[in-house]
Amino acid sequence: MRAENVIVKARTAIMMDYGFFGGPVMKPEYVNDPTCKTLWTDGVRIGYNPDLILKYANQSQVVMFFLVHEVFHIILEHNMRREGRDPKLWGMACDYAVNSMLLDMGFPLPDWVLYSPVYHGKSVEEIYSMLEAEQKEKEKSQESSDEGDQSDESSGDSGDESDPESDSENDEEQTGEDEGAEQGGAEQEKPKPMPEPKQKGNTDKEPVVGEVRDFEGTKEEEARTKEDWKVTISNSHEFAQRMGQANAGIDRFIQEKVHPEIYWVELLRPYVESLTKNDFSWDRPNRRFLSHGYYLPSLENEALGTVVVGNDTSGSRTDRHMAEAEAEVNSILEEWPCEIVVLHCDTEVHAEEFTSDDCPISLFPKGGGGTDFKPPFEYVEENEIDPSVFIYMTDGYCDSYPEVEPDYPVLWIIDNEHSEDPPFGEVIRVNTRRV
Repeated sequence: MRAENVIVKARTAIMMDYGFFGGPVMKPEYVNDPTCKTLWTDGVRIGYNPDLILKYANQSQVVMFFLVHEVFHIILEHNMRREGRDPKLWGMACDYAVNSMLLDMGFPLPDWVLYSPVYHGKSVEEIYSMLEAEQKEKEKSQESSDEGDQSDESSGDSGDESDPESDSENDEEQTGEDEGAEQGGAEQEKPKPMPEPKQKGNTDKEPVVGEVRDFEGTKEEEARTKEDWKVTISNSHEFAQRMGQANAGIDRFIQEKVHPEIYWVELLRPYVESLTKNDFSWDRPNRRFLSHGYYLPSLENEALGTVVVGNDTSGSRTDRHMAEAEAEVNSILEEWPCEIVVLHCDTEVHAEEFTSDDCPISLFPKGGGGTDFKPPFEYVEENEIDPSVFIYMTDGYCDSYPEVEPDYPVLWIIDNEHSEDPPFGEVIRVNTRRV
């Protein structure tokens, strides 16, 4: 039997038994690649080692898992989200993220796959940060062990007479190592220790880990690919519903991926509305319901005044965070008529100003350096801004705060669960969307 035939058989079985996953696994090009160890995807194609596929030719559920797992790397845009992170650690984080999601959607997983409840429901970026922290701990432990070994070696009896022949051999060996170092340039760094793999079940079997290669297309091709896949999974969802093969996990995934919501705006609503004292008005219809054909009143929010939004543009924040910040600012402008001063800041401030009449707006963030929370608050004071509320969007990785607590309300929107709470203001922790 040929590996290609095993792939075709597995795709057909997925279409018949797992309707939602059928359309997605039919979409990519499949590449027979004997040079790869297991499998890979570059966001367009899926490559496989034929020997691996033939090894599991009689275990169709495993081959089906391989295909669905790889295609979900593409759907979740893992090939487009690495942004300079370590490739091996990124691949491990992606596997944890995909397997958690497949489990939620009811797709069976082999016991040897990478999975842990610790990472369940988290975004791949958050999982990567957790793995990176574990890796650093292992590096420290390894360095301490190496230092202990060196100390033991140097604590021998210095009174022993050395063997001339042995010394000569050691000199030759040392010379050979030096020559090799010279030929190869600088001595190569020791590979970083990888975090211990956490597997779904109790098994001695090694996990099959593939490669998540970077997408190599242009920005325009990347955008088209994302939209194309949204159409594919939307159609697959409708097909699964008609076949009675959808479930709550699949429905939730579609809601997050195809119809994303700005979750924190709903949490922000009671906080901001508590700052306003006006009643409802029919003069300005509620935009949230107008598009659905309902003409309902909106809050007369003129008392909200000026809102200052701090946007953390430090190096730890990605393009995706900037896009989310823009969407969130637009949501505020649409929901509550007001003026907004957006202060992009890493260690320096770059300001933009908008009103609800400007909606929808585009942000042009600047930064990419370190993080300092002081400059935006200093900007407010120096420019004599009197904000109704200061909303700071950040990952929270900074300990440089104003020495004096501001006399206006401060709300921190923090998009991770691990940073310390700020010394003042209220905090909303945002669960970064998995997709």
